[in-house]
Amino acid sequence: MKKFLYWLNKYPIIVCILVIGIVCSAAGLIKKQVLHMEKMNAPAIAYVFRKDISSGHYTEKPDESSIKADNTSESSSVITDSASGNPSGTQTETGGTSAAASDADKTGNGSGAGNSENGGNNTDTAKTGENAASNTQNTEKTFTDVDASYFTDAVFIGDSRIEDMAIYISELDKNATFYGRQSLSVYNLLDEEWIDTDSGTISIDQALQQDQFGKVYILVGINEMGYGTTEKWINSYTSVLNRVRELQPNALIFIMGNSHVSKEINGMDNITNETIDERNQALSKLADSKTVFYFDLYEGLDDSEGFLDSDITYDGMHLVASEYGRIYDICRKHGVK
Repeated sequence: MKKFLYWLNKYPIIVCILVIGIVCSAAGLIKKQVLHMEKMNAPAIAYVFRKDISSGHYTEKPDESSIKADNTSESSSVITDSASGNPSGTQTETGGTSAAASDADKTGNGSGAGNSENGGNNTDTAKTGENAASNTQNTEKTFTDVDASYFTDAVFIGDSRIEDMAIYISELDKNATFYGRQSLSVYNLLDEEWIDTDSGTISIDQALQQDQFGKVYILVGINEMGYGTTEKWINSYTSVLNRVRELQPNALIFIMGNSHVSKEINGMDNITNETIDERNQALSKLADSKTVFYFDLYEGLDDSEGFLDSDITYDGMHLVASEYGRIYDICRKHGVK
């Protein structure tokens, strides 16, 4: 204490500046800890937020099983454009055919083909209906602003960030279905069995077999960002996309790019914004702007230097609870009609 008073008497201005700096730093640390505790007060287990279409109610189904390690097996299946051989978001043959048939049935243009009294003269009419559906799918669409009702037929699948969206974005939770869990990666996204149902535990793949959605949002990739190559990773992601298209032939698919990490953790565990940008660029090539769409999460989340704003994250990667509305805003700016 005597030393402090000595230095205060000898260099009052310098000592005051140092004291103010220490107090400000302590306040910043306290703020970070409060935000961290806010996040940690949420249940540390996976949840399924699933809409019951018939009753309009929602149910929470916790999964308290231990988190399994990522399945590191990788698939070499790639969606390719038949003309160029480049990765694209074009539907698989099965998905496109189902969508065309469905639209033809709705309009009546394809009904009774080959079964009319004229010995099948309605074949041309059926083809006309299929061509109309095909033309609709082949038309590029642009993003537009949408409201909450847009997500009533949507399902969000992915890792803990999807889980957090269900917990912290109440308006979106009221409308959409969520399959999100900590530790999920592109390698185990569809096959990991963790969703509790009345008949047992099922995977996202099995859940998508049970219900049809108008829109599918996918956000995954940060858990495995620090290892493997972009080529192998995008091959596995493409396999996921192929499977989702097979299970949801009439849905619009939205690929959500991975957000950046903060400056403080950039480079930790081999996770860098450079790698994130590289893989997001590969993801964007899977979109065709017709039935598969891509949008990133940079806008509204990054600081002036291009890092995740450290004021809205508690660990440099995940947002604090009060900031998840930013992701909802981004989703609403990227609707397709």
